[in-house]
Amino acid sequence: MKNAAQIVNEALNQGITLFVADNRLQYETSRDSIPAELFSEWKNYKQALIDFLSQIDVEEEIQTDQLQNIQRDGNAEHYPLSFAQQRLWFIDQLTEGSPQYNCPGYLRLREQLNFNAFKAAVKTLLERHEALRTHIKIIDNEPRQVITHSYDLPITRHDLTAFSETDQESQVKRFSKEEDNLVFNLSTDLMLRIRLIKLAENDYVIIYTIHHIACDSWSIEIFINELITLYRAYSKGEIVPLPPLKIQYTDYAQWQRNWLQGDILKKQLDYWQTQLSGISPLHRLPLDNPRPEKQSFEGHLNDQRISKDLAQEIRVLCHQHEVTLFMFLETAFAVLLSRYSNEKDILVGTPLAGRRHHDIEPLIGFFVNSLVIRTDLSGQPTFSELLKQNSRTILDAYAHQDLPFQMLVEKTSPGRNLNYNPIFQIVFTLENTQRDTILARDNNIESEERLLLKARFDLEIHIYEEEEGGLSLLWFMIAAYSII
Repeated sequence: MKNAAQIVNEALNQGITLFVADNRLQYETSRDSIPAELFSEWKNYKQALIDFLSQIDVEEEIQTDQLQNIQRDGNAEHYPLSFAQQRLWFIDQLTEGSPQYNCPGYLRLREQLNFNAFKAAVKTLLERHEALRTHIKIIDNEPRQVITHSYDLPITRHDLTAFSETDQESQVKRFSKEEDNLVFNLSTDLMLRIRLIKLAENDYVIIYTIHHIACDSWSIEIFINELITLYRAYSKGEIVPLPPLKIQYTDYAQWQRNWLQGDILKKQLDYWQTQLSGISPLHRLPLDNPRPEKQSFEGHLNDQRISKDLAQEIRVLCHQHEVTLFMFLETAFAVLLSRYSNEKDILVGTPLAGRRHHDIEPLIGFFVNSLVIRTDLSGQPTFSELLKQNSRTILDAYAHQDLPFQMLVEKTSPGRNLNYNPIFQIVFTLENTQRDTILARDNNIESEERLLLKARFDLEIHIYEEEEGGLSLLWFMIAAYSII
């Protein structure tokens, strides 16, 4: 059974803002249509939603500015970077090229491969998603997106059929490590690389690497689903089974620059400048080893698991307190950080999909934005009191999610330090792994999104909801911390 906070949060994640006006439940969205099941759910929880939204005065705090339509413009020679791209491009320039933002993964195909169909599928993907064949070039002293139309397919083939099973495994690991550490040249390379490794006539490994400036986790799912769909269709001699895309990533970047200004920008900036006033530039968790003068991105990975029974107890508490699982776990994490740092002011970053506009849902591209959650533990609140307070803080952050993190950094932390990230250095995420993808319906293909062991932040915790109801935890931390 859901609660009002979960429904409001799920709606926000789908680009729909629920709010109350004149004591009536209303919504704002750029989507062309709303699924019937959502309307039904809102109707069933109507009074609970009105009570909850009225309690937090969301009609005043959530920005309901109509998202303008994104227009297709494919005739320009070059385009502006999105704010998210600008941040990664800046980091790439600062580090003089680094593999820290490589996004790796692999597919295992347990059947005979039709190479011509596979090549055609990759080519269609590149033609379909311009972000994968975008170069970042300096034009008139500014970084600009340039779409390339002349390129070789980024496929490297390896035949390991003559190797023993042990040597094959060793070679695949070597290829994977090479890909992990191979730097993309953002001005000349395609943003996609593929290694096709033949182990036997009916056994192939496909290693893919995409630069983060052209993708996010949502994009990876699109990439896999469309690659398999296209490959299956071309193997049967069928036409492209995918609907055409209305817009491209460059259209979004141009739209974002035009839309986020004036009163809309001012409302976002005013909120965040007030919310982050007086923050400390660096957390105070004690380190085990000296912090390096420059971020090395070397670190550790640790994993844990919360049992199904304990996870169910947590979900019951969430329902009792009218909060989402994310709100509960993030608040508990803030309490833990406060205990070990002896601080009452805790800053944690969390990624948000950034796809509020319906037209960008099917695109491969870098849309994710970073939200800052500031938890105030002063005054010795009970956990219930803190949970209520922090839940509102999180909803407020969601309501002001359109300010790009790059702009937030420029306005609140103009001084940059090369040995730690600006504003926050600790990250918390919660992901639901119960996804309906083509892989769930294709018995001959397996997928694994490989974890690139690069510590982009001092401490990251990624929590995954498992199908059977448990929770799995992955901890990333910089080398300045020791693992016992």
